[in-house]
Amino acid sequence: MIGVSAELEITGKQRDARERNMQMAVITGAHLDIQDLMVELGSGQKAAVSVSELERHLKRTRPTLIKHAYFPRGKEDYLCKLYGALHGKGAVSALDATTSAKQLSRFMAYKSLDDVNAFVRDTILEPEDMSSAIREIAQLMRNVDAMHQESLQIQAGVQFLEQAATQGQKALGLIVNEQCSSYEHYTRAMHSAHREANDLGDRIRQFKSEVAQSEEKAKEVKTESQQKQEEAGRLKIQLESIPVIAQKKAIEANIQRLDRELAKSGAEVLQKEQLRQGQVTNLDNWKQCLSLQEEAVRALISDEPTLHDWNLRLKQTYQALNNPEIQVQSWAREGSTPGEAMSWLTPVRDLTSDLKEAVANVIDEWREKRYGQKRIREEANGAVESLENEIGQLERNQLRYPQDTTTALKLLQDQLPEAEPRVLCEYIEVTDPNWQMAIESIVGNQRFSIIVEPDYEEEAVSLIERSKLGRAIIIQGHRALTQGKGLVDRSIVHLMRIEDPIAQAYISAAYGNVEQIFHFSDLKRAARGVMANGRSAGSFTYRVSRLSDGDLVFGAAARQRALEAKKRQLPLLQEAFKKASEIERGIDRWVACSEKIVSVELAAAVEKMREQQSDLASEKRALDQLDITDHTELQEALRQLNGEIRALTDEREKLIRTASELGNEVKTLTKAQEEKQRDVTKFERLQSLYQGILTELVHCGATIELEQLLDQVDENLDQGTVLFLHNEDYQVSVMNAVQSLISRTMEFNRARIHNLQIVAVGLESTAPKPHEEPAVIAQFNVIKAVTDRVTQSLERLRDHVLAEHQQALANLSEQFNNIFVSNLCHGVYNKVGEGAEKLKRYNRKLSQHIFGREHYRFAYEFIPEYQDYYNFFKEVVELNQKSMDEHTLSLFAEETGGSLSEDGQRIFDDLKDKLLGKDGEPIDVAIEHLKHLTDYRNYRSYDILKVLPDNHQISLKDNASASGGQSESPGYVIRAAGLSSALKVEDSASALRMVLIDESFAKMDGPRSREVITYLSNTLGFQVIFVVPTIKMGTYVNLVNRQFEVIKTISPHRRGELDTLVTVSDKNLNSSTINILAGKDQQRIQAHYENMELMSLLAEFDGEGAHVNEA
Repeated sequence: MIGVSAELEITGKQRDARERNMQMAVITGAHLDIQDLMVELGSGQKAAVSVSELERHLKRTRPTLIKHAYFPRGKEDYLCKLYGALHGKGAVSALDATTSAKQLSRFMAYKSLDDVNAFVRDTILEPEDMSSAIREIAQLMRNVDAMHQESLQIQAGVQFLEQAATQGQKALGLIVNEQCSSYEHYTRAMHSAHREANDLGDRIRQFKSEVAQSEEKAKEVKTESQQKQEEAGRLKIQLESIPVIAQKKAIEANIQRLDRELAKSGAEVLQKEQLRQGQVTNLDNWKQCLSLQEEAVRALISDEPTLHDWNLRLKQTYQALNNPEIQVQSWAREGSTPGEAMSWLTPVRDLTSDLKEAVANVIDEWREKRYGQKRIREEANGAVESLENEIGQLERNQLRYPQDTTTALKLLQDQLPEAEPRVLCEYIEVTDPNWQMAIESIVGNQRFSIIVEPDYEEEAVSLIERSKLGRAIIIQGHRALTQGKGLVDRSIVHLMRIEDPIAQAYISAAYGNVEQIFHFSDLKRAARGVMANGRSAGSFTYRVSRLSDGDLVFGAAARQRALEAKKRQLPLLQEAFKKASEIERGIDRWVACSEKIVSVELAAAVEKMREQQSDLASEKRALDQLDITDHTELQEALRQLNGEIRALTDEREKLIRTASELGNEVKTLTKAQEEKQRDVTKFERLQSLYQGILTELVHCGATIELEQLLDQVDENLDQGTVLFLHNEDYQVSVMNAVQSLISRTMEFNRARIHNLQIVAVGLESTAPKPHEEPAVIAQFNVIKAVTDRVTQSLERLRDHVLAEHQQALANLSEQFNNIFVSNLCHGVYNKVGEGAEKLKRYNRKLSQHIFGREHYRFAYEFIPEYQDYYNFFKEVVELNQKSMDEHTLSLFAEETGGSLSEDGQRIFDDLKDKLLGKDGEPIDVAIEHLKHLTDYRNYRSYDILKVLPDNHQISLKDNASASGGQSESPGYVIRAAGLSSALKVEDSASALRMVLIDESFAKMDGPRSREVITYLSNTLGFQVIFVVPTIKMGTYVNLVNRQFEVIKTISPHRRGELDTLVTVSDKNLNSSTINILAGKDQQRIQAHYENMELMSLLAEFDGEGAHVNEA
């Protein structure tokens, strides 16, 4: 028994009945009548008892009945008690009760079997709600991930501190090592300098001894040489008293003088000869200009007679200079010059002098013409480069503006960008190419006017004024926008497409009254107009202006025309530049040759050399004619004495030089020794400095044994290898280490890990030089203090915080693993298997439910998309079973190296990303997706097979026909089997054997629906209560025992919210009598049908004679 009360709820125009109270009861072993639920009102009328008073009412009116009544606490409790009573028990489990209720309601509210797969999934298989498990897993996953991220942050902090500590220790080590290296270096230097000073003292003493010996020996040689000189003097006086000897001496003196003079004049002749050879080469080049660079020569000398004179002059001079008889070098070398030499050399002097004088008269004119040709070449080159730049800009879709416009635009863009400066021509396009030149001609240089936003016009003009860019034009945009006039009918503005509003306003205001003129007669009368050929009129004047194609700028098509025009023009300019360059080179060559012309004065020099050669020959002949044989012994004795004197002089000079050199060496060595002594003092001071720094560093905490280090350095002085290597980049290395220490501590501080902060006050990324004791000590102290703080924080973070955090993470991860495996993986894995088992049980039961001659069975197979997920759940379950004792299963691959396979890890990472929302989906969407994944029913696709008596199977999914509702029959059979199983019809003598069908035969024909009802009532033994429209009742009248006819009509009196009346009539039907009447009707219909066939046959015989029809 279920009692429900409701009340009317009105929201705006919406009127709805809302449930207020519900009372359920299960009563066994007692009869309950409608009168038991009625109460008398004060007026003597009766009404239904209030739902809230139902239990008390029954206790008062039916005290014996209440003993058999059970009032449940909720719907689930009610279902458990109800189906327990139907099964002859006190109660059943909630699962059995819910399953029975669902099967019964599903059978009643039948849905069409349009989708076989959905029918099996939603109707046959029970859903499994894992929402709470998924949300718990999602929450744990977020907790694990948050803790994992925090662990990574702590590990990053540990890494920062480890790197900072390493860099701090590195910086301290660099400082200590550099001080040790400096101490060792200067100790070695002091030791080496002291040893070298001693060695130098030994060498000085040795050299002083050798100087004294050399000086003594030189004195002895000097005495001996003086004696020899006195003896030679006596012999010389004796020889000079002989006349022939005196004559010979005079001739020899003349020969020596003439040799010197001849050598001097020969050098002069050879110099003049080189000048002549150079002039020969120069004139040869000059002559070639006349034939090879004729155009250049004519640019200098345009007069033909003058050019002929120069040609003749050059030819004559060249022939004289290049005379093959002139062999000056041979004359000088052989000491003999022919008498005809002057006749050959005199024309050379005369012609070269004349040529030089002629050049002097015209050289200034030629230089001026050379400079003029250079200007022509530079202008041609500039024109080529300018055109090439313009072509390049046009190919890049850029325009070249006038210089003042370019400068002004750049200035405005840099200093006034908010004015949005731009050039007018960039925003205009002429739509008719025939008018392109005329329109651009009449706009002229205004095409390159600059547009700025109206609010910035004054600032823009002031900026242009200060920069003295007088040719730059700024458009009055404000005036054009506010005071612009309309366009005339045939305005040239109609031929333009303008993209900028200010440009549109300006062009309309300035040129809107310029008409398109097609005939000159119209141009005469136009106040302002232009023709397509460039003729224009305005201000009572005519103008003809026509731009070239290369000057067009309005629109892409115009720029393409300009580009093509400039490309056509470029080869012409290049050819002009090439020609100008060739002429310039020819002029340069001509002028250069003319400037090299000198007068060749070779004749006088050769004449002087020839006279000297003649004199020398005469003196030599005179010497050869002298006879001095009687005085040979005296001359030989004098020569021998002179040789001995020279030998002694050479020896003495050598000894003096040696003594001087040794003396200089002594001075040098003495200076070196003094320098070494100073070095010893300097190195000793520096050694003491670095030893003091090392002592201070030890006091500051440097980890070195100072006394042992000093002893090792002293013991190692004579060894080749050093104990401490010098760092060439010491300061850079220290700076880098300190900078790394600073950056790592800053990164750690920014991370704010467990509120730990490293105070790094005083750290500077600079390094003092090693000898700057106070700065070195101060820096060492600061670095040491920061490094110690880093080390302390590192020990705390790594050994305590991180360890505790990792333990907590391990515990939470283990908890997640357990819940994920138990609640999700095991659940899905088991439910997938149970789903298959349930269908197998259904198949066994369906094999016993023969409908007609066939029965039905389920077919199912894995969906590939879900196979990977099933394999993942299976892998996790199997891994969990293997690792239950060892606790080795971990789903976080990055922590333990991973327990899953590659595919399993990929699936888990995908699930994790969805749970954490890392793929961008909201968490609720991800949970809904995971709910879909955890619904075991989605893992397979399903089909229903109809099994014929010969075991041939037909798929309803692929082959079912809609004729007569064939696909609906299996649904009733299968759900009837499910319902009988849920109601335990075959397992219990006491069971609910009733089905309710709410108008479910709409898609089935009469015979099939009758078969279903017969199957349910006769085969399965169900009491079938079904609802059909009155019009279809005739189909089932012989199958039913009792009929309730329900009729709804309009009520004449409204009762509350109800304005209809429902009338119910009850009929008991005798099926045997109905079958007899139905049989008589069938016989009557059959006889009528046969009579109709006979009449049709007779008509055919009468009309056409005998005829046989085949179907």
